[in-house]
Parts: sequence; C-alpha cells; structure tokens
Amino acid sequence: MKPNIKPQMEFKRKNLGEISPIISPLVIYIETSSYCNLKCIFCPQHLDPKNLNKQNMSLETFKKTINDINKFPKPLSKLRLCGTGEPTFNKKLPQMLEYARKNANFDKFELITNGLLITENLAHSLTKNLDRLIISIEGLDEKIYQDYTNTKITTPLGESWENVISEKPVLATILRAGLPLHQGFLNYFDDAENSFISAHRKYKIDGDFEIITEYMASPDITNKIVILCDPMLASGLSMKLALESLLTKGNPKHIHLVSVISSSEGINFINKNINFQNCTLWIGSEDKEMTKELYIVPGIGDAGDLSFGKKK
Repeated sequence: MKPNIKPQMEFKRKNLGEISPIISPLVIYIETSSYCNLKCIFCPQHLDPKNLNKQNMSLETFKKTINDINKFPKPLSKLRLCGTGEPTFNKKLPQMLEYARKNANFDKFELITNGLLITENLAHSLTKNLDRLIISIEGLDEKIYQDYTNTKITTPLGESWENVISEKPVLATILRAGLPLHQGFLNYFDDAENSFISAHRKYKIDGDFEIITEYMASPDITNKIVILCDPMLASGLSMKLALESLLTKGNPKHIHLVSVISSSEGINFINKNINFQNCTLWIGSEDKEMTKELYIVPGIGDAGDLSFGKKK
C-alpha cells in the first residue's frame, strides 16, 4: 500500500484577518520611559545598552498618542504602559495616568513596573487610575534576585541594593598634568587598572617645539573600556600621541577621551585625526582661542604648573 503523505501543517489556511476582520487594535503598549533603574541580565537594557535611545516621553507626545488612539472605531481591550524601560522613571507619569483615564477609549488600563521607584504619592495615582498594576519579581530569594538585577552593597551601617559597573575601566593619563584629574576618576573607579604615558614639549632654537612621548606603563587593554584623561586639550596632538601609544597594548572595546577645558582647534583636530571607531570625546568647557605657544585662552594656564609648581 502506498503511504499517503500529508504536511503536518495546512498551508492553505485562510488569513485570520479575512475571517474575522479587526478594525481596531486589541492591545496597545506605550513606553513612557526607556530608562531603567535595574540591569536585569535578560533585558535589552543589559544586553545591548549602546543601541538603546534612552529618553522619557514628553507629556505632549503622550497626550497626542492617547488622542490618536481615540480615533479607532472600537475601544481597546487593553492599554498597557510598559517597555524596555521602567515607566515610573518618567516624572510626568501621574499626569499621564490621569489624562489616559479621563480621555482614552479602552476597557482596561494596566502598567508593568519593578516597583522600586513607587513613592506614596505615585502609589495613590497608580491605584486611582489603573485597573491593574503588575509588579515584576525577578527572584523569590535574595540570591536569585541579586543574580538577575544588581548587587547588594554592605556598609557598617546597613545594606542596600545598588547598580554597580559590570566592567572595570582602564584609567590612562598623560604625565604630569593629568595626575589630578586621574585621581578624580580613581575616587570613583578605585579598582581600575592604570596606564601612564609621558608627554613633553621639546623646544627648538627658533622657539618651535614638538611633542615627545618617551615612557608608558600600561596593562593589556584588549577588549577593555579605556578612559584617557588630560585636563587641557589644546592642539590635540598630545592626546593623539598618547592614544597611539596606548593602542600598542591592545585593541580596546571603547575609548573615552576626557578633558576639562578644550580649544575649538583641539576638538576639530581630534575629530579629524582619531580614526578609532569606538571613541567618545568628553569636555567640560570649550574656549575658542589659543596663543601662538598653543596655550588655551582664557583657559587656566599650565595645568601641570598649577598642580605641582613651575618647571625649569
């Protein structure tokens, strides 16, 4: 007998939309904030944080969204506030809840939260406007909760669950002017590895000079986050040469260049001459001018001399 072979699935099925047309969506999700106070290991906040455009939805955008929802011919079965972020991170949430409750066309109004940012006033707004409040719990005991969310910090006076950095950066600086700023970073990243690069001006008879780098002590920086700091970014050449020296110690995951004051010329130089793809420049203030000796105007003078005294 010849077997009758049939596919397990019927591929000639009719489209559900043709059988039962849906003229209005059943459920709409609104993300009021893409920020979050946790870094759960299964969440995009943890898995791919660089590609998340973090922001809070404005109250105006939320109101427009609600008004657009009301244009559907039938009410929603459910309006739910949730997403990759924590909804309660948005300070305008109480106004959003009240506006949606009064104006949106839905059967049920829900919100999903980790519950850690709910204050007494916010709790009143949530219970007043929602039909259902869903609180996500990542673990039924302390160990599982710690594994999935953040770290318990113990001090002599108590305990607290806090977010801590998952990767220790390598702190690099240019001797000697960069040491005070380097120490500032060490106050926060006290377990970080350290790199030191010497750079100085070698003057010529005509008064011109070149930047010389002669010494470097650094760990391997392969696949690590590097913070290279120098308080003054004048021409940008010292920063470029220091970075080139660092890159002989490996290919880092990301480099952050940090200066307190930068000249406009220095910023342009870095943007044009630093070819490392994953590189971010951070500056506190930008000054437009430099002297012919390449000191920033008004700047603060020689950062090394201010910290350690004038050199001969």
